[in-house]
Amino acid sequence: TSVFIVALPFVFSRHLFFGAISSKYLFTIGFVSIVSLIFSYLVIYRRVKLNFKHRWLLWTFILVLVTHYISALTGVFPLRSFWSDITRSSGLVFIALISLLSWMLSESLMARDWSIVRRAVVISGSLFSFLTILGTEGFGLSGRLLGFINLDIAGLTFGNITFAGAYLVLVILFSTVELAKSQPGSSWRKALFALIILQIISPLLINLTSTLKIFTH
Repeated sequence: TSVFIVALPFVFSRHLFFGAISSKYLFTIGFVSIVSLIFSYLVIYRRVKLNFKHRWLLWTFILVLVTHYISALTGVFPLRSFWSDITRSSGLVFIALISLLSWMLSESLMARDWSIVRRAVVISGSLFSFLTILGTEGFGLSGRLLGFINLDIAGLTFGNITFAGAYLVLVILFSTVELAKSQPGSSWRKALFALIILQIISPLLINLTSTLKIFTH
């Protein structure tokens, strides 16, 4: 799971239409499929015990998802509802897969495992933020890193600024949770402060040039 989280922001293909989105969509589907096989094995051999009693939040979410599916089937354009379009690669099918992944992880991961997941998000997001600082919206470096990270594109491997900025906001949220749960005075907590600052000063979230002009005038 941690490997998937670290890799996901940087998954990109120049051989697909809208490669920044489509590649992540296919990568996520592949990961969900692998997790589903492993989870099925754990359930069959009773390594993971399932309990659906008194899970009102889970049943409520399932009911909402079923309602969406019924609405899609009876709507004007069911295929668009199920599969969205090539520029988004989302839709109800993708929402169902992500929901399935969330449920499987919640049933199988322990508190320490979730800490590793959060740290993976922090590290991956901080690296992405650092690259945006180097790129066209930051110091203005150009060219490709590793052959597929194009620094000339403001959103890097997300394709546009909106998606990349939304990802960084999510990263800051995860980093804040990890900071709250970290040990006071630990080296990791000190590193987290620095990494959160690195995430916040990304030019996708803060226009550093305009900010400096405010303080210099």
